[in-house]
Amino acid sequence: MLLCYALTAGAVALGSGGANAALVHDLVTFSATSFSSFPSGATPPVDPVTGSFTITFDPTMTYTDQTAGIKLTGLNIPLDSSLAFNYSPAGPVADGLVVGGLADGVCCLTINPTSSSDFYLYVTTFTTSPTF
Repeated sequence: MLLCYALTAGAVALGSGGANAALVHDLVTFSATSFSSFPSGATPPVDPVTGSFTITFDPTMTYTDQTAGIKLTGLNIPLDSSLAFNYSPAGPVADGLVVGGLADGVCCLTINPTSSSDFYLYVTTFTTSPTF
């Protein structure tokens, strides 16, 4: 059975933050119990979903499906693709970071029996005051 998760709560960003021209380098750990499962009614394999990753990037640049600069350091649910991220200093949501599996693109979860296990984590105002 295909299970995909959109994590929405309980994450913590650690490390250097602050929007400036310097590289952002953070260790992000998260623990989530409020998430949506696809298909509807699917039982999550674990509760809570926990994980961590390190990320390094230039906060003045835009990234899409970027695999360089991010490394998964722990995840207690299946992920059948590379970890990647999207980031934009401007928009559509300024300073927004999306992290997830690359199988369907970081921004998306495809509900399809041939898709792999996937998830995404969305963080607003990542470099200033992260909100998960």
